[in-house]
Amino acid sequence: MRGAIPAQLNPSSIALLAAATLAIAAGAACRRTERLPTRAEELETAGDGAAVRPVAAPDEVQDGGTAAAGLGPTPRGAARRVTFPTPDGVTLVGDWFPSPLGPAAPTLLLLHGERGRRADWQPLVERLLASPGARASVLAIDLRGHGESTATTAGTVRADELSDDPHAGLKSWSGVVTDAAAALAWLRAQPEVGPKLVVVGVDLGAVAGARAAAQAPAGHDGVAEVVGIAGLSPAELHGVAWGAETFPALAARGVHGFAVAAEDDTAEPPQGVLAVEAGLGVANTDCEVFRDGGRGLALLCRRPEVEGRLLGFLCRRLGATAEFAIPLPDGTSLRATADLSLDAGGPVVVLVHEVGRGRVSLKKLRDALAERTPYDLVSFDLRSRPATPAADADGGAGSADATPGGPAAEGATTGGTAPPGAEFMEGVPVDDPRSWWQLVRDVEQVVRAVTAGGALPAVDGGASVPRSAWALVGLGFGGTIAVAAAGNLVGDAALPPLAAVALVSPIANGHGITLWEPLGNRLRPTGVSVFAAAGARAAMSAHDLADGLGSQAKTVRSIGLMFRDRAAVRTYTSEAHAEQLIHVHADLAPAMAEFLYARVEDVLRHGLTPVAGPPPSVEPPPRPWVGAEPSKDADAGAPPAVPLVPDRVQMMPALRPNRRIPLDTLHGPRLNVPPPLVRP
Repeated sequence: MRGAIPAQLNPSSIALLAAATLAIAAGAACRRTERLPTRAEELETAGDGAAVRPVAAPDEVQDGGTAAAGLGPTPRGAARRVTFPTPDGVTLVGDWFPSPLGPAAPTLLLLHGERGRRADWQPLVERLLASPGARASVLAIDLRGHGESTATTAGTVRADELSDDPHAGLKSWSGVVTDAAAALAWLRAQPEVGPKLVVVGVDLGAVAGARAAAQAPAGHDGVAEVVGIAGLSPAELHGVAWGAETFPALAARGVHGFAVAAEDDTAEPPQGVLAVEAGLGVANTDCEVFRDGGRGLALLCRRPEVEGRLLGFLCRRLGATAEFAIPLPDGTSLRATADLSLDAGGPVVVLVHEVGRGRVSLKKLRDALAERTPYDLVSFDLRSRPATPAADADGGAGSADATPGGPAAEGATTGGTAPPGAEFMEGVPVDDPRSWWQLVRDVEQVVRAVTAGGALPAVDGGASVPRSAWALVGLGFGGTIAVAAAGNLVGDAALPPLAAVALVSPIANGHGITLWEPLGNRLRPTGVSVFAAAGARAAMSAHDLADGLGSQAKTVRSIGLMFRDRAAVRTYTSEAHAEQLIHVHADLAPAMAEFLYARVEDVLRHGLTPVAGPPPSVEPPPRPWVGAEPSKDADAGAPPAVPLVPDRVQMMPALRPNRRIPLDTLHGPRLNVPPPLVRP
C-alpha cells in the first residue's frame, strides 16, 4: 500500500525516530507555559476596539555603559543619587526614590540585564510613581561594569571586560550576584524601607536577584523581607545560574514569583520561566511565554498587558487589603473593602454587586482584577432592604435567586439599614428614601468618597491627592444602578475622568431605572468604553425562543452596537447570572481585567476622545425579526435594538473552573460590527 509504514525498521531508523520524537517533545515542553492548549474560543464580539497604544521601547546600550545618565524625574519627584560599595570593592551607583509613607512603605529593587543600565527602567518607574501619592520606595542600580558603576578599588571595569570565568575576581560576571546582595543590604539599612520588598530583574539580573534574595538572612523585627521576585526574560547567561539552593530557600520563605518571556528572544528564556514556575510552584507563580514581544523591558512596551500583569503582581505582594466604613449624608454607613495598590493617587475601580447579594460575592472578580490591574479596588455593600419581587421591564433575571431583590447569597453581608418600616418601591419621588434611586445616590457618594477625596477614608495613610481616573464595574441590577450613578457624575468637574464601565448580566430596565438614557446621552459622548457580558439563556421568556437570546444577551448586543469600537461584548451559551456567570466561565474575569487595564491606561496617556452625534436607537422592534439575514449593503444608519446572532458566530461554551488560562488564548476571533438587518 502506498504510504504505508514498513513492517520492519532497522535499528538506525528506530534510533532516528526515537531521537526525533524526544526532540519534538522537549521543544513542546519548553516553548510555552500554557495551562490549556491554544484554542479558537467561540466568542461573539461587536468590536473590541484598540488596545493600549504601545510606547517606545527603551534604547539599548550595546557597550554596557556609554550612556551614564540615570533615571529622570517622575510625577512624585526626582531621584536621589546614591553610591555604596560591594564586599569585593566595586562602587555601585543607583537612583533612590524614598516613599513619603516612611517605614511602612513597600520597596522595589530594579536590576537591569546584560549590557543594560538603570535608566532603562524609566517607563516602569514613571508608571509606579505616577502621582504624588505613590506608596512605593524604588531603588534602581547599575550593575558592575554598566552605566556609572565602573569604579573599583583596583581601577575600573566595563561590561565588555567582564569574563564568564567565576574566578576572574572583580571582572567576573558572577559578581552581579554580589551586586544584588549589596543592594539588598543597603535597602535594609534605610529608614524608609518597610517590611516587604520585591526584586525585579531582566535576564541575568533576575537570576542574580533571586540568588541574592535566597542567600540574604531572613528579615525580623521589621527588617525588609523579600516577598516576591519578578523576571522579564529570565535567563542564565555568562555563567550566572540559578543554583541548586535558590528556589528551595525562596519557597521555604513563601516567596512568590512572576516570569514572562517571548519565543523570539535569542537568549532562550522559556527555560528560565519554567525554572521559576517549577522552583516556586504553579500556585505561587504567574508565568507565561509569549510567541513574540522581544526581550526584557521590550515586552512591557510591545505587550502592554504584560505591564498590567507585572504591576498587578507587585500590588498583590506589596499592597494591602483593608476593611472600612463609608459614611453617608443620612447617617448610614456602608461597609466596604479596599484592595490597595501602590499608588494612592492612581486610578480606582468601584465594584457594585448584584442587588440582594453582598460584596463577598465579588471575591473571584476582585482576585482576577487584582492579578491583572494595578489599581485600588473598592467593593461595598449596598444598603439592605426587605426582599421584594423584581419588576424588570425587560424580563428580569430568570430565577428567584438571580433577580434584583431576590434572597441574598449565603454568607452575603449587607451595609446600612433602610429607614424603619420602609421598603424600596416604585411610584414615589426619586428623592424619597424609599425610592430605588436611593441606591443610585449611595453609589454616587461612594464614588465621591474614593475619587475626589483622594485617599480612602480611614484606610490610607499616604498623601491625600485626587485620583487620576476611575472605572466602574456592576453586576446584574447593580450594574444598572451603577450606570445611573455614573450618568449623574460624569459631568462633575471635581471628579477625575471615568475611563471604562464593565457590566455583567446587565438589566436594561427595572424599578424605574434604565441603562439607555445614561449610557447613550451622558456616557457615550464622553468617549468612555464599555465591557458587557451575559448568558444567552439567562432571563429568557417565551417570545425570546425565536432567536435564542434572553433579555440580558439582547442588552449586551445593543450596548456593543451603541458603542461600536469602544465596546467589548461577550455572550455565553449559559443560564448563569451575575457572579455565577463569572464562576462558570473562567475566562470572563481575566478578559474584563485586561479590558479595564487597556482602557484606563489609554485614558491616562491620551485622555478621552469625545464622540459626536446622537446615540443609536435602542427601542425594541414591534415584533421579532425571525429569519432575517444580515444585509450586504453598507451600514448607513443606526443599528437595530435586537440584532440576531449571525450564523458565522458561535457562542462561547462553559469552561472548567479553576484552570489557569494563558493570556493570549483568551481573545477569540474579532468580528466587525454586523450590518443592519432588513426587516422581512
